[in-house]
This record gives sequence, structure tokens and C-alpha cells, in this order.
Amino acid sequence: MNARHAALSLLFCLCLSPALASAQEPVTECVSLGDDQEIVRGGDGEEVFLRNGDAHYRLGFSRNCGAVLMTRTITISTDDQADRLCPSGSKVRARQSTCQIATVETITSDDFAKHKQRHRR
Repeated sequence: MNARHAALSLLFCLCLSPALASAQEPVTECVSLGDDQEIVRGGDGEEVFLRNGDAHYRLGFSRNCGAVLMTRTITISTDDQADRLCPSGSKVRARQSTCQIATVETITSDDFAKHKQRHRR
């Protein structure tokens, strides 16, 4: 490989790395959730995937939250403020159970679609 090809390869990798790095990043600020939401439940009750408009998130629970698997309605809140998702202190209410959200990460729309397809079965 000559120097020109090596330089072009390096440039391509550098351009691609921000896209890869942002594929799953921790959320650092609170998000107000809108009416255009879709929630995909993880198969084991340890996580859910949320689409809020054009934004996509993975919400991991501090412990198993089996209640999310058995209900049609899930609400997300922080400090008793409905439809507010924050890096810490957020909860999911499903039926009579409330589960603490331990991690909030952004994911890509492609990742969301993959989880949606996988958990549809």
C-alpha cells in the first residue's frame, strides 16, 4: 500500500469513528418525552428500548423489571414529572410496579429497529 492509499484509509477511519462512537452514548441531560413514542420491551425484563420522535434510547434497569413484559402501558418519569427522562433518578411504571432506570443510552435508529424485530417474535 502506498502512502496515498494509507492516508486515504486513515482519513476514512477518522471520519467514520464519530459515527461509531455516537451509536451508544450515555445520556448526560434530561429529555422531555413527546407524544410520538414507541417502546420495545427486552425479552428478559432487564431493559426497554424507546423511540421518542427521531431519538432512540436503551433504558437499563437496576434489577429485573418483569412487569414491563406484562403490561401494555408504560410511563416514564423523573421526580414525579411524567414524560421526563434523565441520566439518573428516572423510573418506569408498569402496572402496579415501579422500576428504577439505572442507565440511559442513545442508540441508532438501526439498533432500535433490530431490537424491535428481535423482540417481535
